[in-house]
Amino acid sequence: MRERDSGLIIPGAVAGILAGTVVILWFLMLDFAAGDPFHTPARLAGAVLGEQFAGAWPRLVVLYTILHFGVFASLGVVAAWFLSAVDVNPGLVPGVIFGAVVFNAVHYGGLLFAGTNFLTVVPVGHVIAANLLGGLLMMAFLHRAQGSDSEFGWRIFRKNTLLFESLATGLVGAAVVASWFFLIDIVTRVPFHTPAALGSAIILGAKTPAETQFGPGVIGAYTFLHIAAFWAAGFFFVWLARQAERAEGFWVRSVAVLVLLEILFFGSAAVMSDWLVANLGWLTILVANGLAVLSMGLWIWRRRLELGGRP
Repeated sequence: MRERDSGLIIPGAVAGILAGTVVILWFLMLDFAAGDPFHTPARLAGAVLGEQFAGAWPRLVVLYTILHFGVFASLGVVAAWFLSAVDVNPGLVPGVIFGAVVFNAVHYGGLLFAGTNFLTVVPVGHVIAANLLGGLLMMAFLHRAQGSDSEFGWRIFRKNTLLFESLATGLVGAAVVASWFFLIDIVTRVPFHTPAALGSAIILGAKTPAETQFGPGVIGAYTFLHIAAFWAAGFFFVWLARQAERAEGFWVRSVAVLVLLEILFFGSAAVMSDWLVANLGWLTILVANGLAVLSMGLWIWRRRLELGGRP
């Protein structure tokens, strides 16, 4: 084995273990939020070992934890070797690729090999989110361990204005919506009722208002999804604004975009469960979406003026 390759084993293994730790903490938070600690590792262990799941047995949890870290340590070594072989620096894009593609492929490939219904063991959205976080942390560690001089993390935002503006725009919309529902909850219900209800429905699969969980775990998990969704929306807003700026009729196009996005935001509520929509109220959702679109649009308009764009 070449000296260069051998020098990648320890950093790669540590990076993989860190990624595996993030995945474990993610599912631990979700399990505690659902009131069933260690459910996920025990359920996965039962699926992999071919044992019928009957609860979070300590033996199943320990066995799966050992297997989990072994697999992630190996994936970390493979990632470090692959990046070195193709001469690519660890970064956000490789992190997304390894997390969303490689980690998920290994997870579902293992369950498929074990002969189980791999799509029903753990919710797909939970797996994708956990592996994405794991991939990003793995690349962040490899970036630091290798002393790479390429940009990573927050330093990227200083050079990529699209990422910075989309994050700022998304945070504005997320804060406005969160503030609106917090005010509604204080006046009509109890504080944090809305994120608890949304988190219970989206993350825990609650079917009725009685299944709503008010623990910090489910509220925190939904808050993370809330910010991520608005970051994506902010990216879309900023990109469209930049495209519209290059043509005549900027204001007409911008208003059309805002109306379209409001329709998309409002239409997304239709895919929610009936009880959740009824619980939150159509009018409340409509106002929240309108405030989000308006605040994000005004933020972009102001930024365009500050940066010398046409009003």
